[in-house]
Amino acid sequence: MPFTWRDLLDILLVAVLFYYLWRLIAGTRALNLVRGVLVYLLVWFVASLLGLSTLSWLLGNAATLGAFALIVVFQPELRGFWSGSAGRKAPGPPPWPWRSFSSAFPAFPSGATGP
Repeated sequence: MPFTWRDLLDILLVAVLFYYLWRLIAGTRALNLVRGVLVYLLVWFVASLLGLSTLSWLLGNAATLGAFALIVVFQPELRGFWSGSAGRKAPGPPPWPWRSFSSAFPAFPSGATGP
């Protein structure tokens, strides 16, 4: 099978994709997570390659659960990434107007409750 321009384009696009993903996670806590996931996938691959069916089954089922756990754990980062505000803190709810609330009811007795 000869090497064509499509193969070169495919390699370049994958390289650019990995480069931008690396830039996105470099210097964040996600980098250690990615390293851990890669080690996990490597162990899973080796277990499958060696025919270790029980270990491969366990790692496969744990990977399914782990994918959902990663989404839950990194939900704030994912929200910031998808909204385009990665690295900026999203505004929280407005502060409670304690001063205006307390000044609106000065006639309430301090110890009485109910009618």
